[in-house]
Amino acid sequence: MNPLSHYLGSQIPRQTSLVSHSVDLPRRGGAPRLLLALIAAALLALTALALPSGALAAPIRADHFAVTVSPRPVNAGDDFTITTTAKDASNATIKDYSGDIQFSDSSGQLSASAPGKWSGGVSKTTASVKTAAAGDVVTVQTADGTSGQSAAFNVAGSLDHFAVAVSPRPAIAGQDIKITATAKDANNTTVTGYAGKPDVYDSSQTMSVSDLGSFAGGVSTSTASVPNAIHGDVVYVKDPAADVAGQSSAFNVAGAVDHLSLSVQSSPRSGMFDPAGPVQVTARALDAAGNTVTGYSGPATWSDSAGLLSPSSPSDFVAGVSKTTANASSPVHGDVLTLASGGNTVQRKFNVVGPLDHFDAHVPSSANVGEPFSLTVYARDAAGNLFTSYAGFNDFYYDGDTNVINLAPFDNGVSKSTVTWSVPEHQLLISVVDLMGTSINPINIIGPATTPVQTFERTDHSTSCASIKGILTLKMQDAAGNILTGYNADPWQGQDSWFLHDTPVLPGKPAPYVRGVSKTKLTVVNTDGRTEDAILVLDGSSDFMQIC
Repeated sequence: MNPLSHYLGSQIPRQTSLVSHSVDLPRRGGAPRLLLALIAAALLALTALALPSGALAAPIRADHFAVTVSPRPVNAGDDFTITTTAKDASNATIKDYSGDIQFSDSSGQLSASAPGKWSGGVSKTTASVKTAAAGDVVTVQTADGTSGQSAAFNVAGSLDHFAVAVSPRPAIAGQDIKITATAKDANNTTVTGYAGKPDVYDSSQTMSVSDLGSFAGGVSTSTASVPNAIHGDVVYVKDPAADVAGQSSAFNVAGAVDHLSLSVQSSPRSGMFDPAGPVQVTARALDAAGNTVTGYSGPATWSDSAGLLSPSSPSDFVAGVSKTTANASSPVHGDVLTLASGGNTVQRKFNVVGPLDHFDAHVPSSANVGEPFSLTVYARDAAGNLFTSYAGFNDFYYDGDTNVINLAPFDNGVSKSTVTWSVPEHQLLISVVDLMGTSINPINIIGPATTPVQTFERTDHSTSCASIKGILTLKMQDAAGNILTGYNADPWQGQDSWFLHDTPVLPGKPAPYVRGVSKTKLTVVNTDGRTEDAILVLDGSSDFMQIC
């Protein structure tokens, strides 16, 4: 088809070309034909100049599409609008674009009507998404590969829970509290169509709701108040009909000042011989629930039992808190600070750590030969406070053979070594050598049983040897003289008489050992008029024991 016939109708023959590619040379009798050809070419040229600009160009192709979705978010199944704008490579709108477009989305649930008519390079199409989706993206594309995507948007499903926020935080007892409840689906997208009237209450069961707000766009704002101070109150929003609920994070409701709290922190030591450092004192005005009363301001006074702190007064309370950096003239242990403000008083014990002064070593009161026990050494200042920054310096102890054994490394001012002793010892003092003096408690190293210590105490309050009654006490000991409190035995089994005496001794054998001790009530009768008497316990002893 001749492209000019659309504009010129029947004025141009269908077989006529826009441009004549050949001209016949004049021949005899051919002048009329040449003249007609020249006239036709001139008419075609004039017609082409009269056409609109670009009328003969190829159809315009976009570089990309700008895609928007509204409203945001959208409810599942509800209509929304996809706005598509044709753009060239410089992002300018192509106002006369009219190509065909197709739609899809990342959720795979998009249902779109026929694409809207192009107008000024913009097409508006109605669509919907069947089910809830988080971060859905709509893609618009053409058959030739031109495309564009919307920003991610949410598609709200059915009501799943309420998001609940409370302000101010902390709230003030007796004053209005703003409660904002937002209807949410399982993807935490706002369900803008929700218009129920859920219940609003709190965990303290003291809150009164003066204005229960209605939901609009999925959001409700209510006004409430709590009469008393509460720590960690929680607001609940519940729709019983839908069986859906939500709760706020815990918040505090501040009341009037009820008491003070006080913390005293001694500064950590850096050098071993630095003087006592500053002390950080923090006091707080608290209500009955333990909340800081941020509206409290006022002066404070203090004193300490050791009389070492300066300045003479702490800082004033500001927003419910007083913070003071104090100094002590010397180290102290167990000093008592008393602080008062607004008719309230609080006390706190504290320590001020000074320079390293001595070491304090500890061992258990007893240990068995050959079994390990702990030797713990503490670095301390002159007041007895633990000097936690001491890391050790040529620290050792002597073992039983006077060998030098290094102490375990110090950690936070404490060294814990494992010691084993090979021979029994009574009231042993282990020699510990440090930078300065070290004290240590004695330890008994318990060995195997040897022979008991024997004593006899008369209970008949008589000096006659004719009839003797008393308590025989046997204490089992080791070679160092330690009483073996772990010794429980009856070495007298298998024989009825364990005493050597010329007349019967009743009973015939001592009682069993319990925790290393055997106690037996003895009776001896003599008829020969003797004035002295003794017995021998047949337990390996070779010495007679005087009983009269």
